[in-house]
Amino acid sequence: MALTRKQTIAISRIVNDLERVKSYLDTREVCIPGGVATTTLHYTRHDGSVLYAVDKWIGSELAILPSAIGALRQLLA
Repeated sequence: MALTRKQTIAISRIVNDLERVKSYLDTREVCIPGGVATTTLHYTRHDGSVLYAVDKWIGSELAILPSAIGALRQLLA
C-alpha cells in the first residue's frame, strides 16, 4: 500500500510529536508515595513525606510508545 504525500506528511508529524513526548517523559521522574525513608533511592518532600522513583517504561502502557514510534517509522520507509 503506497501512502500519498499528504498521508506521509501527517504520519511524519505524528512521529515527531511522539518523539517529543518520549523525550519529555525521559527527563521526568515518576514517583510513588512510600513509607519510611530507608534507602538513598528516595525523595523527601518539605512536608516530610517520602517518594520513591519508579521505572515508567517497565510494566506500564508507556512501554508501548517506543514500539509505536518504530511501527510508524517502518510504515514511512
